Amino acid sequence: MLACAVCGYDKPKSALPLTWEEGVWVVKPVCDKCRRGLHSEARVAGKFIQFFGLDGSLAEAERRNAKATQFRPFLDAFAKAKRAEAKAITGRKNGDKRALTRVEE
Repeated sequence: MLACAVCGYDKPKSALPLTWEEGVWVVKPVCDKCRRGLHSEARVAGKFIQFFGLDGSLAEAERRNAKATQFRPFLDAFAKAKRAEAKAITGRKNGDKRALTRVEE
């Protein structure tokens, strides 16, 4: 049985957005009392928290985790790490109105 991530109540109905933790998508369930409190505190702070239905969040996390395990062997075998240094961006030439181009090294 899932418990509220904020207070520990055992009957949550909503969920915070999914988070990526230690290689899996995780659902953070929230009970109605905590959802109202979080919404109120966010509004006072001038922010917004989006809540989702618990059943839909569980299904989406399961779908994303299945897809991650499907692609993980290929990523490990073929994906290369991104370069740390950024590519230089050149300016526009002679009034060219197209987007800026990247210079390949």
